Amino acid sequence: MIPFYLIWLFIEPASLFYNYENSMFFFPTIDLVLNAIITIWCLVIAIPIVSEVHKIPYWKSYFTLLISSLILFLLIIVPILMIIISISVWL
Repeated sequence: MIPFYLIWLFIEPASLFYNYENSMFFFPTIDLVLNAIITIWCLVIAIPIVSEVHKIPYWKSYFTLLISSLILFLLIIVPILMIIISISVWL
């Protein structure tokens, strides 16, 4: 995703930071579709790479990526939720 956004930032920086709430719905939809395609493509590339490096079948590499992504997601989300809850309790 980072190369995609860097290219976008280099080519048309105004559209990357533009607020689309009061304009056409077309551009955010394109962004959502491109993000989904790039995410799926990254998984398609990453699964065989992990499988080859660790000498395991594709299904095991899929679950390896899934579990590691979930752990990383939880390590990011749980502290954020704890901060939000602690701030809301103090108010």
